[in-house]
Amino acid sequence: MPTGRLAPAQHLLTEALDTLDHAAGPAAGDTEMLSVLTVCEGATRRLDLIAVHTVAALQRRGVFADRGYKNPIGAVADLLGCEWADARRRSSARCRSASGRRSLRMPYQSQIASSTSSRICGANA
Repeated sequence: MPTGRLAPAQHLLTEALDTLDHAAGPAAGDTEMLSVLTVCEGATRRLDLIAVHTVAALQRRGVFADRGYKNPIGAVADLLGCEWADARRRSSARCRSASGRRSLRMPYQSQIASSTSSRICGANA
């Protein structure tokens, strides 16, 4: 269980996800379900961006090297228990934020619904 500044963030995120899950329940209409889908996409993009920036910051600080990793991909794969390809995607700060830290504000609904392939490194690039 996280402590310090992370604890309230985890609590609020859990509440938001529970509320979103409830909104997608059996009583939801088609329009509401489509909206849930776009909200999920927007949240996924924000979480991915936060993760990419966090990995980049840890890399810059030398945290992974201090723990014996030769590159951040191996560290992320071990830490998150994910496949190498997924760890590489999560470690690709240069591709996704080359112009510096992007805003973490929620994108407009039309932007959320657009394809993500151009935003992810290696996807048809």
